[in-house]
Amino acid sequence: MEINTQNSILNHYFKTSQPTRQHQDDLRWINKFNENFENKLIKKHDKKIKLLKEKQVQPQSTKPQTTKPMNSKITYDTSNVINISKIHLSQQQLKVISKGLKFVPTPTSINTITTVVNCEKSLFSTSKLIKSAAISEISTFIQKWRKPTKFNMNKEEVKLLKEIKTIEDIVIVQADKGGKIVVMNKNDYFNKIEEKLNDLNVYEQVKKDPTTIIKTEINKKVTKMLNQNKITDQNKYYLTSIDDLPKIRGQPKLHKIDTPMRIVTCSRDTITSPISQFIFRIIKELRTTLNGVVCNTSKFVKIISDVKLNQDEHLASLDIQDLYTNIPVSKAIDITLKRLDESKKLDNLPFTKTDIKELLNLALKNSYFQFNGKFYKQKTGLPMGNTLSPILADIYMDEYQKQHLHEVNIPNKIWRYVDDILIITKMNKPQLEKYVYDLNKICGTIKFTSEFEQNDQINYLDTMLTKTIINNEIILKSWKIHQK
Repeated sequence: MEINTQNSILNHYFKTSQPTRQHQDDLRWINKFNENFENKLIKKHDKKIKLLKEKQVQPQSTKPQTTKPMNSKITYDTSNVINISKIHLSQQQLKVISKGLKFVPTPTSINTITTVVNCEKSLFSTSKLIKSAAISEISTFIQKWRKPTKFNMNKEEVKLLKEIKTIEDIVIVQADKGGKIVVMNKNDYFNKIEEKLNDLNVYEQVKKDPTTIIKTEINKKVTKMLNQNKITDQNKYYLTSIDDLPKIRGQPKLHKIDTPMRIVTCSRDTITSPISQFIFRIIKELRTTLNGVVCNTSKFVKIISDVKLNQDEHLASLDIQDLYTNIPVSKAIDITLKRLDESKKLDNLPFTKTDIKELLNLALKNSYFQFNGKFYKQKTGLPMGNTLSPILADIYMDEYQKQHLHEVNIPNKIWRYVDDILIITKMNKPQLEKYVYDLNKICGTIKFTSEFEQNDQINYLDTMLTKTIINNEIILKSWKIHQK
């Protein structure tokens, strides 16, 4: 977009949204306590902007612009792409996909209006000084922005990416675990998700858009806290600023037979996400109360490398079936409030336990979502994708382990990553199966399956663990599994 056009848009925006503000003084906030330096800085920036505008109005060169691709000597690892669709993809197409679902091609244009609106929204709750400084910097950035001369994809890769986008019979999604990228038949993807949604014990379809009902509940609670001077007007705006319902996506479980689907709720920037983020900031420190929780594979490998086993100890794993949808939300909230109370976190905050409980219920029990043009509600459990769900699931399972897994809940002998538990146990395989059978008879929704080591080996997450004897000691060696 040309500089004059950008200036026109920005001037119109500032005049309509901030009529009392002098935009030409945007840079005057910098070093306002040092007049000499400030004046020099203003003159410097004014000179730059003047030269920039003069350059813009000069006749454009007829010389065609050339773009320089990034270094073409790029290594690709296509082992992270699993194609289970009926469509054959070339090795070159797989290389493009292997860049990852978070890879973003270098932008060739900038949308000024969207940039301004998004920045204004993000800066709403900040102080006036920071807001003015940020707006000044963003304005300068927009004016100086030029189409890049270097790109992170060459022309051939861009062409291949466009070809992949035209294939209508496939979807490309993230695997449930291990960081794999999965190419699936679109019909299989939708059918597997519909199959999960047809479980009437967990989900129900609703006839009407529930947005208005949820919005009313949120406004009632937030207004009450505002009237009690527990939050500011800015907090209220933030907590009630979004009306969109979540959507869902599926993540295939490659390590399971028939590749079942895990339902993930896409809750970012949706109607309950501000409340979820607000509460998460209060309770996130409760992670320090958890024992044996694995954050990722690399950290787990470091921990496990120092573990030594006795001659009579075995490796085994317990898998929690459909963890999130089987967590009793009310109990998880009560355990969280108990630990929050014990941590004395609320002593320095204006909120009561009742406030936190009501906000948690608003965020977790209004688990409505959209899929394929229909509205659904998750009737039980924690919604996958909600900011609060991982920490509440961990807190609940940490308490569950203490109460029900006495035989295996031994420090440095048990580790859990989401719904996968690795244990070092003296039980043999029949004893483990009997133990799991008895566990599943406990009244409640948490159920387990088990796996016992074979030939001193077991798979956990995306690693192969092997018992190895070195210097008369049994230690664990780990190897990353590359799934084909």
